[in-house]
Amino acid sequence: MKIINTNRGNLKSFFKKNGAYFVLALVIVASCVTVYIGGMNKPQNEPIANLSSKEESNWNTSSKKPITQTNTQPSSQVSSAQSSSQQSQSKPQNVSSSSQKPQSSVESQKILYISPVNGEILNKFSNDKPVKSKTMGDWRLHTGIDIACDKGTSVKASGKGTVKNVYTDDMWGTTIEISHEDGRTTIYSSLGDKTFVKKGDSVESGQMIGTVENSAQIELSEEMHLHFAVKNGDKYEDPQKVITYPINSSSALS
Repeated sequence: MKIINTNRGNLKSFFKKNGAYFVLALVIVASCVTVYIGGMNKPQNEPIANLSSKEESNWNTSSKKPITQTNTQPSSQVSSAQSSSQQSQSKPQNVSSSSQKPQSSVESQKILYISPVNGEILNKFSNDKPVKSKTMGDWRLHTGIDIACDKGTSVKASGKGTVKNVYTDDMWGTTIEISHEDGRTTIYSSLGDKTFVKKGDSVESGQMIGTVENSAQIELSEEMHLHFAVKNGDKYEDPQKVITYPINSSSALS
């Protein structure tokens, strides 16, 4: 019994000296036990690798935003269209040739006209002023010029062109018409029956097309000559203003 009392005395003395430390140790142990038990009861999250295929698919797509299509064209076509638009805006626009004033045929096609024969001018171009005809005895327009020359004189094309017509007129006799690239037509009248070209032939400037013969009945009272006229469309022009070289010039073909 004495031993028991001694032990109790010692135990009381131990708690009395170390009681604060013992209580602190119990609090720490209790806290650890509480944390451990709470961790055991809380459900654990499964790793991503253990998700089912359906759950994994939902996870992968849930963070993606849907693509909104604002243009029905493929992206490559849109890019190309945008690039073309940018290029067209960056390039300076050229003035359309259609907006420029077109040149007349006379301006765009320059032709050097020569005298078809060499000789003196008997009767000039009267323009819109009537002159008295020696043969007809009346007043009328003289739509060309009369160039004096001998019978049988070679008549040459005044310019490069195409034979438009060859015919015999009751008043002007054998006549040749040549059309040119500038829109003009040269007319050679009072020729002989024999000609050296036919309708549709291409002729060069200075090429022989016929000979002089006093076949124009309307000018029989005049001395031997070639009646030469020039038309631009439906309007007659003064041949002396169209011919490049003066008729009596040494540069003119005889």
